[in-house]
Amino acid sequence: MPIGDAKISVLDRGFIFGDGVYEVIPVYSRKAFRLAEHLRRLQHSLDASGWPTRTAEANGGIINELIARHSGEDQYLYLHITRGVAKRDHAFPNPPVPPTVFIMSNPLSVPPAVLLQSGVCASPRRTNAAALRHQGHRAAAQRIAAPDGGRCGLCRDHIDTPESATRARS
Repeated sequence: MPIGDAKISVLDRGFIFGDGVYEVIPVYSRKAFRLAEHLRRLQHSLDASGWPTRTAEANGGIINELIARHSGEDQYLYLHITRGVAKRDHAFPNPPVPPTVFIMSNPLSVPPAVLLQSGVCASPRRTNAAALRHQGHRAAAQRIAAPDGGRCGLCRDHIDTPESATRARS
């Protein structure tokens, strides 16, 4: 369906509480890259969130259909699953309600040549490995974003250059 026709209820727990998980899957030459691994990670996130069903595995067929319908050879798929629509209450719906599943495909953009040649800056920092495996969208930005905004001292304009890497080694 066209993105403009998609509708999600304002009572969806993903909208109200951020009660959802997501996964992004790159597609190269119309083949989902490591699809089984991505679905396994998605299911791990669903399990960590207390989902009662095997929701991730059920989306494999939908994913392949979406890839086939998209005109691009290289694309990325965005899957977002929430606990579904229920009355506004902090307790999880009991009995559980059907999850809301949103999947879209977009063209996979090629990074600028400077990034392919020189790389990007990454700031090393301590993190909780379990939190990184869990792709809940409420805290994703805080888990992934570097505390220094990418200004790690090795970068010029947030992009590593051969000169900055050489300076860092000396």
